[in-house]
Amino acid sequence: MQEPKLKDGKFGVTKYNMGIQLEGIEGEQWLLNEFRRKEIKVFQPDAISVEDGNWILNEIKNQEVYDPPPFKGHGLPLWQVIARIGFWRFTGIRIRLIIKEKGTNIVYWQWLDVLEEGKHYDTQGNKPRRIYPIENYKLWI
Repeated sequence: MQEPKLKDGKFGVTKYNMGIQLEGIEGEQWLLNEFRRKEIKVFQPDAISVEDGNWILNEIKNQEVYDPPPFKGHGLPLWQVIARIGFWRFTGIRIRLIIKEKGTNIVYWQWLDVLEEGKHYDTQGNKPRRIYPIENYKLWI
């Protein structure tokens, strides 16, 4: 698969104009609500990249480390795990989970399918999270 390009040779540009960003957020929220109102399954990825000809869906979390028990780790809401793994199985596009650890600024990453194959822990409560052991991640270099 060939990587898409714009006329200037770049795939995409992010503009840091708060007014444009706020308008964009308003439009995105409207669209997501419309999909939900029409009962269309939807989730909003943080970033989609093309690397070495492969599409990658990137999920970024800026969070504190989860302290034991049962182990020190990082993760994401269980509903996001289910949605992203379903997307990967349906499309074949892998999901990369990137964690920026608050307080340390260490950045970890790993493929979500790799994390799912290993040990994990689901928290309890109204908003359960799936936590993966910190040793199952790689350092972002």
